Amino acid sequence: MISLPALVRLALLLTAAVAVRTQDPARPAAPEFPAAIPVGITHDELGRPIAIGPDWEAEFDHSGARFLPVLGSLSPVLMDLRLRAATVRQGDVELALAEDVPPAVRGPQVCYQRAHGVVERFTARREGLEHSLLLTRAIGGTGDLVVRIELAGEAAPHGKPTAAGTHLFAAGHGGVSYGALTAIDARGERVAGGVRLVPGGLEWTVPGRFADAAAWPILLDPLVGTNFQITTPISGPFAQPHEFDLAADVAFDVSNDNYLVVWQRNYSSGGTAAVSSIRALRRSATGAAIGSVLAVSVVDSSRSPCVAGVNRANRFAIAWIQDFFGTTQVRVRTVAAADGAMSSTLFVNGQTQGDIRSCDIAGESSASPSVDAQAWVVWNSVSQGLRGARIAVPAASNSVSIAGTFTVLPPAPNLLFAVISRAPTGLGHLGITWMVNSGLGVGPSLVRAAVIDRSGTVVQGSTTLFSTPDFAFSPPSIDGGGATSSQFVVAWETFERLLPNVVQTHVRAASLVVGAQPSAGTPVLLHSETNLNGSPTVGWRDGKAYVAHTTTAQTRLELRGIDPLTCASCEAPSIVAQPGTHLVSRPALCMDRTGGSNSASGGLLVWTQLLLGGNIGDPVHGRFLDAFSPLATTTNLGGGCGAGGSTQVGSPPAVGNGGFDVRLLQPGATALLAVLNLTPPQPVALCGACEWLPFVGTVVAPVSLPLTIVPVPIPCAPSLAGTTLDAQWTVWKPGTSPCSLVPDFALSNIVRLALR
Repeated sequence: MISLPALVRLALLLTAAVAVRTQDPARPAAPEFPAAIPVGITHDELGRPIAIGPDWEAEFDHSGARFLPVLGSLSPVLMDLRLRAATVRQGDVELALAEDVPPAVRGPQVCYQRAHGVVERFTARREGLEHSLLLTRAIGGTGDLVVRIELAGEAAPHGKPTAAGTHLFAAGHGGVSYGALTAIDARGERVAGGVRLVPGGLEWTVPGRFADAAAWPILLDPLVGTNFQITTPISGPFAQPHEFDLAADVAFDVSNDNYLVVWQRNYSSGGTAAVSSIRALRRSATGAAIGSVLAVSVVDSSRSPCVAGVNRANRFAIAWIQDFFGTTQVRVRTVAAADGAMSSTLFVNGQTQGDIRSCDIAGESSASPSVDAQAWVVWNSVSQGLRGARIAVPAASNSVSIAGTFTVLPPAPNLLFAVISRAPTGLGHLGITWMVNSGLGVGPSLVRAAVIDRSGTVVQGSTTLFSTPDFAFSPPSIDGGGATSSQFVVAWETFERLLPNVVQTHVRAASLVVGAQPSAGTPVLLHSETNLNGSPTVGWRDGKAYVAHTTTAQTRLELRGIDPLTCASCEAPSIVAQPGTHLVSRPALCMDRTGGSNSASGGLLVWTQLLLGGNIGDPVHGRFLDAFSPLATTTNLGGGCGAGGSTQVGSPPAVGNGGFDVRLLQPGATALLAVLNLTPPQPVALCGACEWLPFVGTVVAPVSLPLTIVPVPIPCAPSLAGTTLDAQWTVWKPGTSPCSLVPDFALSNIVRLALR
């Protein structure tokens, strides 16, 4: 028997043994994966550990690990592999290992204390899941050391050895590979072990000559990874299940300058039904992945995720729908923008299965006057109508709670969808839109919207934006903002059947303004074609909103800028994606403006793709956009005199920049009044050191130190592109006379604005 002091000494040696291990010679070098694809251990909403890699996932419960290769279109069934260490034997001494052991997370590892001196470990690595067994003591026998690994799952019966000494578990369309075995002792000595198939599992074998002379502890570590050797995808009918991602959404956090993308992942269950879950990943403003993929919900039938930024709490709030023991529920979970920490899951509402049809979520912007950060969830219930809940999201806590509930509409027949704008406007308003259909699969249809305040009180009742004989079949989209009036843009899609096999699709948009006199704008037809297309999505910002939608039978994704008040197109549509062999599905758009900054111009558009002719999907795709043209520039022309301060701008002079302003910085303590002059380029009047622009368009403002700001919103009008303006401040500053002809006045420098 090994002594206790020896055990302590061997435990200390383990650190050195692991530190010197670089690449096992028995295993070829793993291929490089993109650095932007992270891997790590997180927890699902039930508190269970879960590891997510670039093309694999692993779940852990009390019995062991379940490895899931994300094969996408490569397999018609989910080729999962369950595994756990069952026994350890040396010579004629065998040690049975405990089956029911709680998993413990230690950094990138999930560990099981199977017996005294026996720890089963699963380490998340980019190329797969490293399955190892740490033996800190001798078992008592001599000869070969044999570990039996019990296998289960869809892939278990399909194991075959390969020429490289590994094993492949696959049914012909990709699957799971199980690497060769290497044994390492406390001195760093190593030897290649054997792995062979046995009924119900695998056996690891370490030669007796090594095991008998080894310095304990011994580490045994094959590698479990994903195999992608099959390159022809299965292209079955839509009713046949495959693994694919869909229903992506995105939100922005201004303090951390990052996004959270959420999506629904569907897996084949081996039958006709799909198993679905909710995943999320943080992305930086440059597109780099941050942290690990997060398992937001792994409960089967978790679907339709939506996300909003709760900027005051620096968290993201995710809502989704799931069926659970005969009920359909709305649930919410938050993710910290800084480190990805997830809250517990909040049950918001539940009704009889099938009663709740849709949900959406909005979040507190940093510009809100509220003290407590909130999110607002709305859902469409057949029995309850259009309902909502206010969710308290504390900044310093991972807990969330219901702060109150509200009703937007009582139950109404054939009410479809429930969609809310992303963040409160400057007046604290949130827009909600929905559709009402005939319920017959054909028209008529109504597109309606309402506006609530932060408490959930309806401030603008149900307003009909559009009435059509066409049938409306996809969710509308709404987004909005505004400081002095609440402005919203709603986009939707309808279609009419011209002939039995000919469908005309229409994408329209309309505005809704809530101020002293609420008004709804005239709907504008943005796109029409004889093809079936997908849902439009809206991203609002001051001066220019965006609508993204699919065209050409969903084979192309287009983005167009529109005036947020008239909804007229103000720039040519741009093609964001045209994958050719794939259908573009369910775009979602989030502008950085939701964080509360008038000058924010960025945004992230996400979408999923489906292979033509089959229910097969690609990963979620994304594209960053900027509302401001890089050609919109400012140039300092000088010409100031009398310490009249500096002319500056808060953002580029871009067409559609509704938050554009001109500023006067530090004109001096004696400055009382200033006149902003905007004029086309023309000769200046010279007086001493002063260069004076002739007055054309002027705005008078009292001087506010150190900075005076005059808003000059630039409409989203294509005719303004290419326009050049000069800006200068004339400052009333008693006692200063740089120009003897005009005493008591000083001038700022002149700035030339190139509008694009």
